[in-house]
Amino acid sequence: MCISQNGTAPAFYNAYVKEVQETIKRNAALEFEAIWREHQQTGIARSTLSDTLSIAITKLDEELQNTELWQNIELRRSVLQDALPGLLLQKIGLDLIIERVPDKYLRAIFGSYLASRFVYEHGSSPSQFAFFDFMSKRMAKLNEERQRLPIRSNGV
Repeated sequence: MCISQNGTAPAFYNAYVKEVQETIKRNAALEFEAIWREHQQTGIARSTLSDTLSIAITKLDEELQNTELWQNIELRRSVLQDALPGLLLQKIGLDLIIERVPDKYLRAIFGSYLASRFVYEHGSSPSQFAFFDFMSKRMAKLNEERQRLPIRSNGV
């Protein structure tokens, strides 16, 4: 994937960059909403809250990468499907990404995606029940997706 001699980038490159930029915007909006909400609730400076949220995400990310959740292949695939750029998934597919990307990187994507979504939704100091509730909703979504899939002739 090279820039042509006339300086134009391939269509896939341009579309991929645009999708990544949209992902960055969505993540920034989630972070903004979380900081705003926590500031309204606590009065703590937004810059301090930004650091607090970042630390909470990093800590939970590291913990999630080494939990039994990673062993749940359906959950793993679902999280990676949500976390990875759609254009990349369409172009080469999740199976090939899983095959080619080192396990440590996939774990990092898995952990950081779940951690950021949880912290942005529940804040940096959630109740002990909050993560259970968060994952219960995630698993319910996974079960709904499974039920929508057509049953193949071999019963899978």
